[in-house]
Amino acid sequence: MMFANVSFILFLILSVVVFGFLTLLVRQIRRDGQLSEDRLKRLTALLFIPAILIFGLIFYGLSSWRAEIKAQHSRAEIAQFVTRVYKPLGDSQASLLQSAKDMRLWLEAIERLRGEFPNHQTLIKQIETEWLASQKRLFQLYSDTDREIRHAWISYKTLNQQDVFDKFYTKAVHL
Repeated sequence: MMFANVSFILFLILSVVVFGFLTLLVRQIRRDGQLSEDRLKRLTALLFIPAILIFGLIFYGLSSWRAEIKAQHSRAEIAQFVTRVYKPLGDSQASLLQSAKDMRLWLEAIERLRGEFPNHQTLIKQIETEWLASQKRLFQLYSDTDREIRHAWISYKTLNQQDVFDKFYTKAVHL
């Protein structure tokens, strides 16, 4: 995270220096008076518009990169929090997510069966409906668990940590 912040600050400093240099360059050309006002405007547009676009794209990329690093850092902190509170909750949450993903693979396999067994369309449709409903329940359960963990983690970071730790332990065992 530190490298991302330093690179972002260096980019901002470089941006200010480049735009300052471009501004000084345009002023110097204006003082020399060798270009007409119309050509000076075109030159200014040719210098600044591509520079703004390039720096905007780089800024967007660096911001996305920093946000992803921040998100990974938060996920790691949340995982450590869950492990400290009640390790089986983290294991069951990972297992729940893996089961939901595996169910998605089964649904794709069921979809392929439709073409192979056209005489059994109603049975395949019924199986697919049941599996899809089960997958939705698993994802909903995962989302609810994840939401509870995030609420507890935010409370842990902002309130009395030991109190939140003790209260969330009983909820974690239930989850």
